[in-house]
Amino acid sequence: MSTSQIHRLVLHPCNLHDVPSSWKSIIEALQRAEFLANAWGGGDGKRYLLGEHFVDFITFMGCSPYIALEPPEDGSLDFCHVHFSDIFAEVQFRCASHNVFARCPQCRKRINGWGEFISRWREDPQSTRVCCDKCGANVSLYDLTWRHTAGFGRMFMDIYSVYPQEGVPTEGLLSLLEAASGSRWGYFYTDR
Repeated sequence: MSTSQIHRLVLHPCNLHDVPSSWKSIIEALQRAEFLANAWGGGDGKRYLLGEHFVDFITFMGCSPYIALEPPEDGSLDFCHVHFSDIFAEVQFRCASHNVFARCPQCRKRINGWGEFISRWREDPQSTRVCCDKCGANVSLYDLTWRHTAGFGRMFMDIYSVYPQEGVPTEGLLSLLEAASGSRWGYFYTDR
């Protein structure tokens, strides 16, 4: 089952250093709120079908968005469901395959060469300082603004088959995740 090029909404704790040791309390809270239904596919407990109140926690834009809620007969993962990543020991960077722009948190202008900063950081995770080519501010790589096209984290909750800006998490969902994990959550969109 290929997951490449399937659009998704990705939620993640904003605190990169203090993350839960498991997804258990988060999954249980999401199931109590009926955001999630039962585990699905593979038996590893990482993929879940949507619960009855899923649409109460995601605001879908547009006049009539199409949301496939059932697994396709061809075995594809291109339908709306939730996948919980591994919990990584080190911070991970994820981004969309195109139209990704980093912005300086000081001057708000695009930073050229952000890919080089990410490459350097991947080689040396302590290399988190970035100098803005527009205003000269020396900022943390983690503080760059990505306009919901990229993010850093150690754990990720992917909601499959949600296109960029088509589905937005409500404050209710973000609050639920914060209460279950003890950390504020952010989100971005990707297709990988």
